Amino acid sequence: MLPPSTAAPGLGYAEFAGWIPGGRQVLVAREAHGEGRPKRSFEVVRLDTLATDRQASDPSVLGPFQRWQDAAWKRETVSIR
Repeated sequence: MLPPSTAAPGLGYAEFAGWIPGGRQVLVAREAHGEGRPKRSFEVVRLDTLATDRQASDPSVLGPFQRWQDAAWKRETVSIR
């Protein structure tokens, strides 16, 4: 289980966005509400430690999101609209 934010794990969500081949990393989209506004992040997360390897505020900046995002996630998520 991942909290919406590591700094303030309150209101928000973290959702699966895709697998990276090799089974060691996963793509995650997060949104956390704090300081009166939402903050979105798109991350490459290691499965063995759940540590974030790379992070960006826009999924198009991260190569793995361009190549490996799950089609169902992209079609259904509100995080990129």
